[in-house]
Amino acid sequence: MKFKVLGGNHSDSKGKVYKKGDIVESVSDLRKVFVNKFEKVADEELATEDTTEAPATEDAPVADEAPEVNDNDAGEDDAPEAAPEEDDVTEEFPIAVENKIKVVKTKGWYNLFDTTEDDAQINEKGLRAAAVEAEIEDYLEG
Repeated sequence: MKFKVLGGNHSDSKGKVYKKGDIVESVSDLRKVFVNKFEKVADEELATEDTTEAPATEDAPVADEAPEVNDNDAGEDDAPEAAPEEDDVTEEFPIAVENKIKVVKTKGWYNLFDTTEDDAQINEKGLRAAAVEAEIEDYLEG
C-alpha cells in the first residue's frame, strides 16, 4: 500500500526520512498505526504526482518494515531521529516474549511492535529501557 505523509517527518525502520507530501510504501496500514499522519494514495494519483518511494527489498523480512515515528515538527526533541542500526532485544524483556511483542533498540532508544497486529508500532516515541515494561503493561491493559 502507498501513503502520503500529511505533516511532519516520518522515519522508517531503515532510517529513511520522509517529509510532508512524500509517498511511503508499507505492508502495514499506516493510517491506523499513525492516526492523522498519512492518507492512502491510489495508484492512479501517483501517476500525476512527483513521488519518493522506499526502495523495494525482497529479502528483508516483514518485521523489518515496521515504521518508526519521528515528529520533529511537533516539537518532540527528546527522541532522536531514526538510526540505521537496530537490534532486536526482545529476549531481554520476558513480558515482551510472553505477549509476542517485539522490542527493537536503536541508539539507546526502544520501540515496541505488536507481532500479532502486523508489527504495528505500540509506542509513539522512543523509550528508555526502564520504561519498556511499563509501556507493555499499559498496552496490554488497554
